[in-house]
Amino acid sequence: MKNNRLIPPLAALMLCLTAPLYAAEKPLFNTEEILDESSLGIEILQDWHSVGDTRQKLIEINVAEWWPGQDYRIPVRMIVPLEGKAKGFSITGANGNFEALMKDTQLTDFQAKLLEGGVGIVKTLVRASRQLEGKIQLELEKWWSD
Repeated sequence: MKNNRLIPPLAALMLCLTAPLYAAEKPLFNTEEILDESSLGIEILQDWHSVGDTRQKLIEINVAEWWPGQDYRIPVRMIVPLEGKAKGFSITGANGNFEALMKDTQLTDFQAKLLEGGVGIVKTLVRASRQLEGKIQLELEKWWSD
């Protein structure tokens, strides 16, 4: 009878000891998948074109599958010097204006200095699904599908 009292603490101890081992085997992020650009499902919205002293391109990428069959896609604007290639990039993402991101970007003074130094600018827009153009029903569909 006294041994029955030991079962719950021993089970908890076993769980505590095995959980870190299991976590080490299954990392939270799969680096190979993250680096596989074919998983992005890139859609070109505006190909490279000149805007002042820059070249700009607007694409849309798939960043996640919210639930089976429902992708979460975001717009990405890339801005590089008119001549040459960018040596790095500065990425910004906000919950700003979708319409503004769809238009060619006029650089701030800071962004212009980055570009002069060969640093490209990557702008994206991360918003709640209820704020995305054409995606308003996503949260409702997810809610009702659970």
